[in-house]
Amino acid sequence: MTQPAKFTFDLDLAQTSRKTKMMEQEDLDLLISQAREQGYNEGLEAGQSSVVSQTSQQIAAAAEQVAALGNNFLQTLDHAQQHHLVQSTKLASVVGHKLAAHLVDSNPTPEIAALLEDCLASLSGTAHLVIRCNEQLSDQVKPIAEQFAHQAGYEGRLIIMGEPDIPLGDCRIEWSDGGLARSFENLAAEIDQKVAQFVRLKSPPVAPVEPLTEPQQETADTQNNPEEVQ
Repeated sequence: MTQPAKFTFDLDLAQTSRKTKMMEQEDLDLLISQAREQGYNEGLEAGQSSVVSQTSQQIAAAAEQVAALGNNFLQTLDHAQQHHLVQSTKLASVVGHKLAAHLVDSNPTPEIAALLEDCLASLSGTAHLVIRCNEQLSDQVKPIAEQFAHQAGYEGRLIIMGEPDIPLGDCRIEWSDGGLARSFENLAAEIDQKVAQFVRLKSPPVAPVEPLTEPQQETADTQNNPEEVQ
């Protein structure tokens, strides 16, 4: 077994060791300055990245909000346009009815003449035709019917009958196995039906009514029954 070496007390503690090299103050200051600059740059870059990220998120959120507002505005505009179209259609229908009725009252024979012309052109082989109109127009309708009968080559018998219950402008043509009629009331009803279909198609959808919450329901009940609150 090896014996440990004995301490001989010959170590000179006053002697300085030359193995350790001290750093100059300028070099130390330079390293500190570089470290500070690097830390500042890294912090600045991180801060800028954070600001850019937050800004991008804010811009994206704002863009989504603007898009939603724009969509709501377009829907509101579309509903307003549909509403005005529906109201204009209804107004036009009412005005059209009044104008048509006024024109028929002031000049009732043109519509009857058009009906007679179409009818006589295709009934040349019929033995006789009965033409019923308002009693005030029978004298005016007779020469018109005779003229169209002559133009169409109709050789049958024409019977013109004036009746008080037939409105001005209306006319009924009857023959042995058929008949044809013009009724302003029926035409107006057909037009009203078409207008109603158009209105139903173009009317904007009705927004659903959201149910009231409990506080809202209590407020509504209180407003409807003020005597209960004393």
